[in-house]
Amino acid sequence: MQSLDEYWICFAQGCEKFGDWVVFRKENEACPPDFFSPRAFFNSLIARDPQERPSPMPYQVTLIRDIFAVVLHPEGAPADPRRADAVAFVCGSLMDPDIAAHVLGRRVAMAPALAAGFSRGYAEVDGKQMHFMRPEPGAVLPGMALLGLGEQELARLEKFEQCPEIRRQIELDLRIGDATVRARTYLQKDF
Repeated sequence: MQSLDEYWICFAQGCEKFGDWVVFRKENEACPPDFFSPRAFFNSLIARDPQERPSPMPYQVTLIRDIFAVVLHPEGAPADPRRADAVAFVCGSLMDPDIAAHVLGRRVAMAPALAAGFSRGYAEVDGKQMHFMRPEPGAVLPGMALLGLGEQELARLEKFEQCPEIRRQIELDLRIGDATVRARTYLQKDF
């Protein structure tokens, strides 16, 4: 596996696919003309069915050029991941902005992120199949960084993640564009 310094996330066709994410090597910086179009980004990234999404779009998309990071944020509230008060990494249903807004009680800024040394695994808990983030040397897990969370949102996130009952909180470094950002996330309690 290449180092994270040689990759950046792009939501377009081509190169190496990780789930629904496309990761491009930096030397391949060509993107389609509408790559940074908010409507194209919004529909290709998170729309299960573009017809179910309200219009006008409740989020704006901002490219932070000096770190090549794309941030999805509520209108009029851009967020720079390097300056966000509290950051949480998610790699499951909370990557959907509507689900995240429901769980957290408000719309929050989000940015595509990579967590080095982790993968997604599954385990049965109380008869229900659940996904978990697990340590795995050499792996890279794509997800979203939830940016600028307050104490109330963090408490709601911990409740959603069932921490400390089945998950435990850890701190980790994420790659968001070319920046390294410290964040919290939740691992299966047994790992």
